[in-house]
Amino acid sequence: MEKHRTMTTIKGDFFGAVSAATINLPMAIGYGITGFFALGNDFIPQAVILGVNATIFSCLFTALFSGTPSLISGPSGPLTVVLISIVAKLQDTIAPFTYLQNHYALVVGSAALCLMVGGLLQSFLGFFRIGSMVKYVPFPVISGFVNGIALSLILHQLPNLMGIDISYKFVDVIRFLHSTDPATLSIGIFTFGSVILARHYISNLSPPLFGLLAGTTAYYLMHAALPAAVSGRVIGDIRIDLLKTAFVGVSWRAFDLKLAASVLPEVLFFGLIICLISSVETMMSSAAIGYRTGDRYDSNKDLVGQGIGNVAAAFFSAMPASGSLVRSFANLNSGAKTRWSGVMCSLLILLIFLIARHYLGRIPLTVLAGVIIAIGFSLFDLSEFFLLRAALRSKKLNRDIALNLMINLTVIVLTVAVDLILAIIVGILITTANFVIKTGKSVVRRKFRCNQVQSKRVRNIKQIQFLQEHGNKILVVELQGPLFFGSAEEVAREIDVSNHDAQYIVINMKRVSEIDVTGTRYLLQIHDSLKKHGKTLLISHIWEGDRLWDALSYADAIDKIGRDNFFLDMDRALEYAEDQILYGGLIEIPDREYALSEMDIFTGFSEEEMKSVESRLLPETYKSGDVIIREGDRDRDLFMLVRGTVSVKVKLQSNRRERRLNSINAGVTFGEIALLDNKPRSASVVVEGDAMIYRLPYDNFLDLQLSEPNVANKLILNMALNLSTRLRLNTEEIKVLVEN
Repeated sequence: MEKHRTMTTIKGDFFGAVSAATINLPMAIGYGITGFFALGNDFIPQAVILGVNATIFSCLFTALFSGTPSLISGPSGPLTVVLISIVAKLQDTIAPFTYLQNHYALVVGSAALCLMVGGLLQSFLGFFRIGSMVKYVPFPVISGFVNGIALSLILHQLPNLMGIDISYKFVDVIRFLHSTDPATLSIGIFTFGSVILARHYISNLSPPLFGLLAGTTAYYLMHAALPAAVSGRVIGDIRIDLLKTAFVGVSWRAFDLKLAASVLPEVLFFGLIICLISSVETMMSSAAIGYRTGDRYDSNKDLVGQGIGNVAAAFFSAMPASGSLVRSFANLNSGAKTRWSGVMCSLLILLIFLIARHYLGRIPLTVLAGVIIAIGFSLFDLSEFFLLRAALRSKKLNRDIALNLMINLTVIVLTVAVDLILAIIVGILITTANFVIKTGKSVVRRKFRCNQVQSKRVRNIKQIQFLQEHGNKILVVELQGPLFFGSAEEVAREIDVSNHDAQYIVINMKRVSEIDVTGTRYLLQIHDSLKKHGKTLLISHIWEGDRLWDALSYADAIDKIGRDNFFLDMDRALEYAEDQILYGGLIEIPDREYALSEMDIFTGFSEEEMKSVESRLLPETYKSGDVIIREGDRDRDLFMLVRGTVSVKVKLQSNRRERRLNSINAGVTFGEIALLDNKPRSASVVVEGDAMIYRLPYDNFLDLQLSEPNVANKLILNMALNLSTRLRLNTEEIKVLVEN
């Protein structure tokens, strides 16, 4: 049974390798010729060898070290266009060094150095498990980049497709249209059509290979029938000794210090670009394979493997490679299970190339052009254009869709007309600028006055009514997101516009994720401006040891604003501001003791009724930290707080920690819910500072009901009125918060 399973696995890996190789080899040849296009027609045979070498070594070492068993690596369209830019740039850099010999070797050797740097960086990203950083390139940039790559591949193949003997420049192609060879063009178009046909109707042969075979056959049949009509070029003689143009054959003596100084910045820069693009493609391919198989693979290990593959390829080529979805799916669909399918794929390509290299050299360039153009069309990502079509049909053009499409088109145009790297940079800059603008506009989450929304402190009716009349002196500004150079100015502007009649401005920073130097400076400016006009800035959700606290401390903002003006949460900041307003209106005097007759629960009581209740009350004093009521207790006593403050706390089930719900001021009754519904206490009540309380034991309340039911009913009615007043206040607060 085990032997049968092993043979089945080997058979599946072999057929998977064959399927992948039939796709990999034509792409290696086509991409090799395209990538080194700038070195001219004489370099085409060497370009084929470099493309095949890159495929063999990257496929072999990626298979051995990657985390996805069926991942097949090789040159790709995006990396080929990167190579075009690398070769062109290196040619311009090396051109002034006319005293150096072997121009081809210098360009290819420098490009191989770029590949080696890219591979090392790629392995570094994977080894330290930071490969996921490459996923933060915005999708419109990736989409535009892929579309620009596809268009560049197509345009670079037009001279070969049309039989025009010129170096690629689209303007030159237009100028030399009259030189098009009709027979060569017809063969290229036939090849293109064959690839498209195979993609839809032939499942047991890879479309590029079918197109290559069909186009080459048509070329030589036409050449036999009409020798004079067919004049298109072929690859040329591929000889093993041409390997000397690869990096391994570059003489170090050919380099001098001036050349090294000129090339080094480009080697590092293009190495980084190769690393990023190859990593994105490899991780996307790995994720797609995992989705297909239902397995989870280590994408960081894939980056290590692909990086090693690129470093190995740099010794025998200069062409970058990445994990390929098309090749990997062909491998997977043919039964591949293990990494040995990738090893066999690389060995098959090597064997085929060694045996058939003379025949490969006779492949017409127009046939290769037809295959690459077909591949180029398959690369196009039209998702953004489909979104635009849907938006136009609905007659509502979304701003974000329009912006994404603009980024997409900008990257496409710059990739084709100017430079690949500039296209990526511009696309990311536009996306970043849009992000800055959007986050800058949305930093103020909402604003409200405290005549409508008050703190959670439970106060008596007189205080509540006073705050409803004068609470507009407190302005709350809730912020969200990063408070940085793009958004801080808006906060200052909003406060400046809104604070004309406010005495206390509370900035709620609960949802602020970051604050930079500019944001800190604007907070100081707001504080200084308010202080000049006799107003106070309060800031909530910042505490010592917090990241935001540290950021403000570095700029000395904590001491300048005042440590007492920072609060753990917004409720404490509101309590402080409300207390100041109440003290200023002489509605509340700090630490004063209330007479029982001043309490809301005794509203409308006569002296006799008061005496009747007072005779049943027990005076009690507490110190800071004492627990008056414990959550879960079954007692039904009623408490009247005449001096001090207490906090209401609940125990969280998630982490067993206590959380403060609100606080209760002197002059307020608490404990009435348990007295009325006969259920366990829902929260604990803890003393803040010293406190004095009158307690009405439940047994004494029952005695009051029996002996003086009218007094007891009056007490219950006042409790109900107080609860309904607070409920209405809470309803109004919710309404205000929802509307804002």
